[in-house]
Amino acid sequence: MTISIRSHLVPRCPPEASVPELFHRLARRTDIPKLYSSDFYPCPRWTIPLPMPLHIFGKRVRRCIHSRFLRTESLRVSVFDYHLYVPLLSLGMGRALAGIGYRELDQRYILQRVVQSGDVILDLGANIGYYVAMYGQLLGGKGSVYAVEPDPRSVPFLRKNIELNELGEMVTVDCSALSDTTGIAPFFQAEHPNLSGLSISRLARRYTGTIPVPVQDFAEYLGSLGREWTCCGWTLRVRRSRCCGLWPARCDAGL
Repeated sequence: MTISIRSHLVPRCPPEASVPELFHRLARRTDIPKLYSSDFYPCPRWTIPLPMPLHIFGKRVRRCIHSRFLRTESLRVSVFDYHLYVPLLSLGMGRALAGIGYRELDQRYILQRVVQSGDVILDLGANIGYYVAMYGQLLGGKGSVYAVEPDPRSVPFLRKNIELNELGEMVTVDCSALSDTTGIAPFFQAEHPNLSGLSISRLARRYTGTIPVPVQDFAEYLGSLGREWTCCGWTLRVRRSRCCGLWPARCDAGL
């Protein structure tokens, strides 16, 4: 008898699966911006309902033991075809990765279709390096990644994960924030480090305080990298915009 399981708590996609094969039903969806997270979490039929798949249950038990009883600050976990050190004693994506093993499968699906060997990638808000490590695998050792992360809670894990995945020659880390000016600015730290920023979000987020962080002008930062940025044959330029509440600088493509 074949038993399929449906879980209401976590995505149903096993982390070791090949994303293009798992989502073959989306092969005819060519308009990538219209792909949604819900497309990647199918709800199969089931005969015996369980609270969560067994491989997820094992990860949750391991996380519980290390966080509540052993008080482990950093735990090494498997994510797709690479490994990461994740923080356990604070909220954020680290605890999610320790309990599930992956996140944002729709973004991974898009990156697998877009990133090519030899590309140069800007990761603005690299956090602990979830996507940096993913880029390292997708680039196949050819290309480079510029990882920008101003939150001091995440930077040590970012550097540790770059070293763990042997990406030191490909990845350049910058511990500042990017805006439309250069100097020092208040940085609003959220309970979840991946939700922090230079402004308070209009969404329901809890903040623990503010710290001063170095800020770089986005246009000057791009210029300091010493290369021309192009995408699909278009040259990247930066247009000033002070009317936007979340992003003080906006990227436009133009000839």
